[in-house]
Amino acid sequence: RQTCRFFLLLTGCTLCTLTLNAEPGDPIIERYKGLEKQGKLGEAAALCQNALDIEVQRDRDPKKIFTYSFDLAYLYLNMGFYSKAFDPAKKSWEVSRSLIGSNAGMVIFGAMLYADVSGKLHQSNEAIRLYLDALQTADGLSNPAKDRYRTYLYFGLGENFRLMKDYSQAKKCFIKCQDLATNR
Repeated sequence: RQTCRFFLLLTGCTLCTLTLNAEPGDPIIERYKGLEKQGKLGEAAALCQNALDIEVQRDRDPKKIFTYSFDLAYLYLNMGFYSKAFDPAKKSWEVSRSLIGSNAGMVIFGAMLYADVSGKLHQSNEAIRLYLDALQTADGLSNPAKDRYRTYLYFGLGENFRLMKDYSQAKKCFIKCQDLATNR
């Protein structure tokens, strides 16, 4: 089961929450998603962190490790704790890379989140590298999925070029993003 919600923040970063359950109806995910909906982000993050720690210690389901680390990074971003979001975002990206054969979408989402966090921490060179890596992954997908992912990736790439004051590259990325968005 895959559920995605994309947000465009005033700063221009794309974020998404992703629930990719290894087991549909995972009670832990349901609990922290419920806390998130109630605005109890700190409690949701603590529960998510605990679930992630247990999953990592037991070296179990990589899809759950991806989901917990991805959601934890997202929760920290929503709370404005960019430094705290870095490690779980990186973990989600690393785990997604190990699952590339089974789900390219996970690699793209993992790279996007890690890139967004890197950009927030003023590591635009790393963010650009991650976006370019994710674009290569997106190239291997079917046309409808490829264009949808590439739209978000080009936007994030353009935003990081803009932050680096490379306005000509940023403009190219934003134009590509707009072209992809209008052709869908």
